[in-house]
Amino acid sequence: MIRRFEENVPLSGYCTYRIGGKARLVVNVFDFEGLRRVLEIDGKKLVIGRGSKLLFSDNGYDGTVLVMRMERFWFLNGGDGLYSGLPKMYGNGLKFACDKSSDGFGSNILKHGGLRHDEVGVYAESGVFLPTLSRAACKKGLSGLEWAGGIPGTVGGALKMNAGAFGGDMSQVVVCADILREGRLVRLCAEDCGFGYRRSGFYKDDVIIGAVLKLDCSGHRDALGDSVPNESSLAKIELLCSDYAAKRVAAQPSGFSCGSIFKSVSRGKESIPAWRFIDMCGLRGIAVGGAQISPKHANFIVNNGGACAADVLALIRTARAEVFIKNRIVLDEEVICIGEF
Repeated sequence: MIRRFEENVPLSGYCTYRIGGKARLVVNVFDFEGLRRVLEIDGKKLVIGRGSKLLFSDNGYDGTVLVMRMERFWFLNGGDGLYSGLPKMYGNGLKFACDKSSDGFGSNILKHGGLRHDEVGVYAESGVFLPTLSRAACKKGLSGLEWAGGIPGTVGGALKMNAGAFGGDMSQVVVCADILREGRLVRLCAEDCGFGYRRSGFYKDDVIIGAVLKLDCSGHRDALGDSVPNESSLAKIELLCSDYAAKRVAAQPSGFSCGSIFKSVSRGKESIPAWRFIDMCGLRGIAVGGAQISPKHANFIVNNGGACAADVLALIRTARAEVFIKNRIVLDEEVICIGEF
């Protein structure tokens, strides 16, 4: 289903920066059939979720932007019966491929090493908002997504970037991912997703449909196989979620941003936050136009109102140049620039 189909739309409404020129066409996609139809449109295409790591050019995007609104998720508590029905939802005559499966779609992943007895699976479509999924898991007493409660992105984007926080990331919870690759629906096991620090091995034109994630069940199961948390495990998970939320509020600025601009820097076995190098260069608080390196967190560039993409890009380039001059370190960006700059 395609519910909204708009021409010459400002992209500022489709990213957390609230910055960007107009797209030639923006289509909101709510199901797999709608996605297939939109992918048949000629010309350049860009698939996005909430746009939490995107910086759209002031010149806009001369193509079609597909906004993934496929936002359903299911807890697979009673085995994989529900999960094995997913091919009927997404199939529609497409070919399936998965080297890890004998049935052509990979539903036996859950039966053979995908989930332990003390784990519960959840199938989440790519447009699911990570904080929503994190809260739902926590309410069920399922551990593994507490770190995701404050990440303003979707499952699809989190998979693509291997998003993470507080020592957790997507690579730790993924069982398998379903993608649309060259017209075929393909299931990739976790080891085939190419996860690394804030990156994955998905191809540039892959469209992520959904994924099975594994969560820890420290309670017990009822007669139907559903997870039933005990009070102590539920309280522990809720406390951890609250602790992470408080740490985010204390450390990160409010307002419009894309989160961290640069990845942490690896030095041997040590991982050093990028903000330390930016701080050493005395760049905390500097501004260009309506954009500013946050006085609260030097790895955040915030839109204080009226900022354009060129302002943000100028600060990114300044930070990279100064850190290289002072430390001979090339900072690697997390933010993705879209369009012509």
